[in-house]
Amino acid sequence: MSYGGSELMVPEEMLLQVWRRIRLIEYDEDGVEHTYDTVIEDLDPSSITVAMPVVRGVLVPLGAGARVGLAVPWEGCAYLCRTTVVEGQSKGLPVLRLARPTQVERLQRRLFVRLAAPLPSVRVRFWSHELEDWQPLHGARAVDLSAGGMLLASPEALQAGTPIKVRFSLPPQTEETALQATVVRCDEDSRLDGRRMHRLGIRFLDITMQQQDAICRFILRRQAEMRRSGRQ
Repeated sequence: MSYGGSELMVPEEMLLQVWRRIRLIEYDEDGVEHTYDTVIEDLDPSSITVAMPVVRGVLVPLGAGARVGLAVPWEGCAYLCRTTVVEGQSKGLPVLRLARPTQVERLQRRLFVRLAAPLPSVRVRFWSHELEDWQPLHGARAVDLSAGGMLLASPEALQAGTPIKVRFSLPPQTEETALQATVVRCDEDSRLDGRRMHRLGIRFLDITMQQQDAICRFILRRQAEMRRSGRQ
């Protein structure tokens, strides 16, 4: 079986393989995406079994019927298979059983690469409707970065849709990147730094292709450095 039309034919046996590492994307009721790294553990004619995602040592269960996507790297590109959860736990094991997808779409590779590591510094301002002015978001730090957005740890909660201005540099470069952004989700997480914090998912709005490429190069370089450090 192959996915795609006349311009994009992807052999299923190449795209979906047991023990292949993939990214699981959960779509909540508000359309917000939550991403987790996982691995394909089993395949059968009607379903795909993947390891249940783990975030900071805690399993992330997804109920039957939940809408998800599988972002799969293949030949230097990334492809998205949309499907649903059939079973949130199989025979008591920490796995998810998913319906076999029937369609696939190609993702922009630069939006797929993500760095789960803090930036040295980031400056954030948000629009206060109460004060009708831009205000600094004190104590915020970036804990996750991609060419499409970043995840901030913040002592202050902001509502989804709040306009954001963010400035950061990509070492070893000192020149700052300044971008308009918006908050797409806000979750409380008391485990961050051992104190009450909030996880703010923000999406870049005015980023250029050149800026996306620069972020991607930085992420790939940092990932290579982290792999080398792990081997030492």
